[in-house]
Amino acid sequence: MGSEENGKGTGAGSSMQSPRKSNPSKRVTMSGVENVQEVDTTADVKEEGGGLSSPASTAAVTDDGNLAPEEAPVAENGSSNDQTETPAPPKRLTKVERLVGNIEKRRENRMEVSQKARKKFLSICRAKVGGDSSIGIPIAELRTMRDEHKQDGEVGPIFECAVNLSEAIDAKAFYFRDFNEYYLTLQDTYLRRNPFIGAIVGVLAYYICSLILFCGIMGNNSTCPSTAGGPAYEGWLSAIYFASVTISTVGYGDVSVVGSGTEVWRVSIGVAYMVYAMVVAVTVFSSLSSRAMDIAQNTIAPKLEPFLDKWTTMKKSEALAAQLKRVWVFKVVELSLEFLLINLFGMCCAMIVMATTEDGDKIDWSWMTAFYWAVQTTTTIGYGDLDMPFDLRWFNFFFAIVGTTFAASILSSLSDLKTNMKEMRRLYVWKHQEVSMQLIADMEGDGDNSLDEYEFLIGSLLTLEKIQPEDVEEIMDKFRALAGADGIIDQKDVEDHHAKLSTLSKSDIERYNAQQREKMEE
Repeated sequence: MGSEENGKGTGAGSSMQSPRKSNPSKRVTMSGVENVQEVDTTADVKEEGGGLSSPASTAAVTDDGNLAPEEAPVAENGSSNDQTETPAPPKRLTKVERLVGNIEKRRENRMEVSQKARKKFLSICRAKVGGDSSIGIPIAELRTMRDEHKQDGEVGPIFECAVNLSEAIDAKAFYFRDFNEYYLTLQDTYLRRNPFIGAIVGVLAYYICSLILFCGIMGNNSTCPSTAGGPAYEGWLSAIYFASVTISTVGYGDVSVVGSGTEVWRVSIGVAYMVYAMVVAVTVFSSLSSRAMDIAQNTIAPKLEPFLDKWTTMKKSEALAAQLKRVWVFKVVELSLEFLLINLFGMCCAMIVMATTEDGDKIDWSWMTAFYWAVQTTTTIGYGDLDMPFDLRWFNFFFAIVGTTFAASILSSLSDLKTNMKEMRRLYVWKHQEVSMQLIADMEGDGDNSLDEYEFLIGSLLTLEKIQPEDVEEIMDKFRALAGADGIIDQKDVEDHHAKLSTLSKSDIERYNAQQREKMEE
């Protein structure tokens, strides 16, 4: 394949030619079709007498596809009459970039529908094709379906949109599965727009359910104690504390669902509660903790950015191995300090509790003991070998959640450090790779000693390991299945596909609809 930018020919039979001629095309949007005129932006630049001369007519294309105004020619000595610097021409978008822009625009302009409307729309379409979503609905029948459901609440506009899109591209058949995936999206509910609020509601529900279970239903003297002379908050504080150490997986062993009894029903509730806590932890609570980490990083990181850039920015003038070693050491020190700070915070708070409560006088903790307790909490080890004052639960039901979240994030970053360093190395080498015959030999695929944008894109993605060879193989297998013998997906392939699927009989559709009615009756 030849390069579109450098104007090289690609040989006979190639669909890419240079110079590129004006070629009108269509872009499909939710409201119809936009005509897009591709403009010849390839211009020959000749070197004469050591200076550069601009061709008589050169057009530049802006990001929105319009032509940029022509600029005044530049004199050979690089300066104009008014001694002002000539502004750089706008970036010329490649075909790949225009494709990316079109796909992103399609995603942004998807039609918002309710779950109920989308379900009904899909049900109508499946009944039309006998349940086989790979079969296209003829456009004439799609128009009939639109007319039949024009007054059918939210379903009518969906069919109207489907017809508009099909007519815009002059399609012969409508594939509702593709339309549902690429052109429809569910309406945002309040919780979808604010997942952080939803996570908070979920965690609060977990604690409320724990209180009801332990203090209201079970009346367990371990998870909801009520001792003579004890504080009024003893029961519900213990239940909340137990909920926190369960969902954080610390599990000191000082509180038990089973308690002093080993009845089957208590053990069964304990098992069910552990499973419930883990489901909340990996769904609702993980979302809440991730959001809290993002807020913390977005607040602190910008203030430290000038200092961090000094140690983590890769420089072209410095040896790569030395830079990677410096970044690795800095990251290890940074993560170690973060881990140390979160545990020092727990240690200090524990010692404050020990110094201000009556139980603290009975339980003699040193600063090192408090630090030991903080580390076994944040790492979720929870040996349970320490006697803890009861009032420490006020702090620990919070620290068990926040401490383990931050510590898990730090330890995860430390475990990913080796992989991140490899990615950093690949990106550094790729960004500083110069144009060379070695570059062409590494990425070109058809033996013409040149790179076009497609070869460079796929080669770069593979080099950076953004995609794997098996990903490319799966995609190309799909391409070969869709394309004809000529290796191009075109109108002929679409017509052949329609002819293959036209063998579906009406009896097949009627049989499917009868089965659906039987399921509804059941």
